Amino acid sequence: MLMVFPALTIAGEILLINNDSLYIPVGEYVVVHFGIPPAQSENTEIKGTIRTYPSMQKVELLLLHLDDYYRWVHDPQWDVDTLGYVSSLSDSFSFPVDAFGSMSLIISNRGNLTGSTAVCSVTVAFTGSGIPDDPLFDALHIFLVLLVITASAAVIGAVYVEIRKKRKG
Repeated sequence: MLMVFPALTIAGEILLINNDSLYIPVGEYVVVHFGIPPAQSENTEIKGTIRTYPSMQKVELLLLHLDDYYRWVHDPQWDVDTLGYVSSLSDSFSFPVDAFGSMSLIISNRGNLTGSTAVCSVTVAFTGSGIPDDPLFDALHIFLVLLVITASAAVIGAVYVEIRKKRKG
């Protein structure tokens, strides 16, 4: 029983950045756009490692919905919902994501006096199967099963009628 229980809460990960080296000038940022479907939004977190060069510089990671990101780009004074935030030196990080949809992960170099190179590995991790639970999709499956059963019954009935006709005639 103990071996089955962990299998029911299978965790998945989506790799966003794979040990990439990103040069970020002063006051600039790098953005990664990605999506989190509702089926992958259970206990979701963004986690990873970051190494900065020069080593004492901090970079910031901000998570925004894609529409908030576009509002922020066009008008930086606009108030946006920050879904996650980490300010990090070279270290591992993690923050929860309590939302789903189209997202933007911003890696920013504000507050430093020189450009910074960040070597990052970032993943989106979630629990559960990640399989969508769509009632319309389930209804389609039920309809198809009923259709196959009805077609099979019609074929069997036609064969039965033909056999009875041959026996009588």
